[in-house]
Amino acid sequence: MFQSPYQQNLPTQFDVAYPSHPWAGISTNQRTYLDPVLRDFWRQRTIFGDFVTYAQNLGDVNARQMVITTLFDVHPNFNPIGLRDMWMPAAHVDTQSQTITFVRYGGKVAYDAYTPIITYWKRNPQSLNVIASIVQDKLGQHMVDVMDMLARNAMLQTNFKYYPNGKSNFGQLNSADTVTTQMLNDIHLGMKYRGVPYADTGNGSVGNIVCITSPGVLYDLQQQTDPKDWLYPMAYARPGTLLNYEVGTYRNIRFVETPKCVLYNCGSIITQAEVTVPIQAGDGAPGDSALVDGTYNVGQPGATNHIQLAASTNMSNFQAGDIVTIHRQRTNAFGVTNGVDFRDGTVHNRRIVTVDATNRRLTFDQPIMLEFTTNLGGGVYAYVTKGVHVNAMIFIGGPNGVIAGIGRPPRLHTPPPVDDFDMIYRFSWDAYMGYNQFDPRVIEVAFVNASFRYAGPVQIQG
Repeated sequence: MFQSPYQQNLPTQFDVAYPSHPWAGISTNQRTYLDPVLRDFWRQRTIFGDFVTYAQNLGDVNARQMVITTLFDVHPNFNPIGLRDMWMPAAHVDTQSQTITFVRYGGKVAYDAYTPIITYWKRNPQSLNVIASIVQDKLGQHMVDVMDMLARNAMLQTNFKYYPNGKSNFGQLNSADTVTTQMLNDIHLGMKYRGVPYADTGNGSVGNIVCITSPGVLYDLQQQTDPKDWLYPMAYARPGTLLNYEVGTYRNIRFVETPKCVLYNCGSIITQAEVTVPIQAGDGAPGDSALVDGTYNVGQPGATNHIQLAASTNMSNFQAGDIVTIHRQRTNAFGVTNGVDFRDGTVHNRRIVTVDATNRRLTFDQPIMLEFTTNLGGGVYAYVTKGVHVNAMIFIGGPNGVIAGIGRPPRLHTPPPVDDFDMIYRFSWDAYMGYNQFDPRVIEVAFVNASFRYAGPVQIQG
C-alpha cells in the first residue's frame, strides 16, 4: 500500500504538530494558588492516660503534697486455739502510705490582632478568625500530650523491671535482646505470684494483661508466632470496648501499639555531637532550600535551615535517614554515660534529611519547636545523640498502678490583652498535680531492643 512521506512520518509529525499552539510559551498569565484550607498534622489520641486513676481531687485543699494511706489485711493465723480459751489478742492492723508531690504544669499559645487580617488560611469555608481556632486547638492537644507523657513516665519508673538475657540497664542492650514468647510467660508468672487481678482471676483462669508497646516489638513478636494463635480485636470485643490502637490478643495479653514506647537513642551511644550555635524555635528544617521526601517544603523561609555542630564532630557518623535526639540534659541514670533522658520534656527526636559534612550541619524533616539558646557551658547549646533505641513493653495487670493526685485540675485561661492597642490574645492552661505509682505490683516494664524501619531495610541496632 502506497504511503505518502507525511504518512510515513506520522508518529513524529503528530508529536510535534498536535501540541503546537500560541499559548505554549506564555507564563505571565499564570499564578501560584495557595489552598486556604489548613490541614492538621496527624496526631495520636491519648494512650497512657486511659490507665491512670484521676481519683484524688484536692481542689479545695491547700497543700503541696498528698499522702495516700492503705490498710493491710490482718494476718490469717491458722494455728488452733484451746477448746476453753475465752480470751484472744486482737489481730494487728497496719498501714502503708505514699506521698505524692504536686508539680505545676502548663502551656500557652498566642497571636496578635493583625494576623487574622492578613492570613488566607481557613479551617473551613465559613471560618472567620481561623488563627483563634488554630491556637485553641493546638493548646488542647498540647495539654493532652503533656498528661499522656507524664503518665507514661510514671509507668516507666516502676520497680518491677524486666531485661532480657540477664541485662540490667539500657547501656547493655544489644541486637540479641529482643522480645521472645518466653518473656510473656515470665511476665504472667510474676504477676500471678504478686496476686495481680488481671493475671489471676481467683477462679483458676488467667485474665487479660494489657501491654502497651512499640511497633518494632510487635513486629518481632509476630515474626516468631503463628497468626492463628492471635485473636484480633473484632473477634473478642465490641467496638466500644476496644482500647485506642489495640492490635490483638496473644497469650491472654491485649497489645496496644504506639511509637511513644520507643525511647529514641536512650541506649548505648553511637555518636554524640555538641551544638555550638543557639537554636531558635523554627530552625532546623530545609524551608525553601530543599523538599523533604521530595514532596514538602517544611519550615519558614526566614528560619535557619540547619543546626550547627562543633568543629570536632565526626560527620561520617551521621547519615540521612537517621533518627537523632536533640536535647539539653544528659543522664547516667540508665546505665549510659551522658545518655539521653527520656524524662526531659524538651527532647526533640528528628529524622536527618541532609548532612552537610563540610560545614558540619544537619537538617531535619521537621523544625525544632523550642528554643535552645541557653549556654550549657563552653559555648554548647544542645547535644545531638545517635544511639540504640530502647523499646518499652508496659504490662498493666490491674487498676491503680499509677494515680494522678490532683491539687488543682487543668484549667483553661483566656487572659485579656494588656497592651496599648489590645493586640495580643493569649490562651493558656495550667494544672497542679502529681503522677505517682500507687500499686506497683500491677505494672511491669520490659526494656528490649527491637526492629526499626522508617525507610529501607529493617534493622536492629546494637
